[in-house]
Amino acid sequence: MEPKNSHWAMPYDDWLALCSGLAQSDRLTSRHGVAIGTVMVWAEVTQAEYLLCPLLQRLRRSGSDSDSLIDEVSKCFTPANQRGGRLELRRRLQTYVHELGSRIDAGNPLDGSPIMLGRVGGRMT
Repeated sequence: MEPKNSHWAMPYDDWLALCSGLAQSDRLTSRHGVAIGTVMVWAEVTQAEYLLCPLLQRLRRSGSDSDSLIDEVSKCFTPANQRGGRLELRRRLQTYVHELGSRIDAGNPLDGSPIMLGRVGGRMT
């Protein structure tokens, strides 16, 4: 039996909003869809090693190539790479994680509905 919420994925609209205006937004959203955001948020919410994320485990079990996804996530978590767009993405993700945590703590289901975050001038607030 899989743990509760093991199939959670970041809603596509949330990932687009989080990447909006970033220099790498096309690369972040086109190659892996919501997978980068899903893995990063899972790791932050659970405070676990991102390599243990159920999404990555499913990809490995199915024989899918997860190396490029792992490489992208690793770059985002590596302190030396946290500048410019990646630094801004991490800041936005921290806000997102806080909102998601509040939803979980309140007992609201993770049903794939977007987490509404404020936006001012195209930036997450």
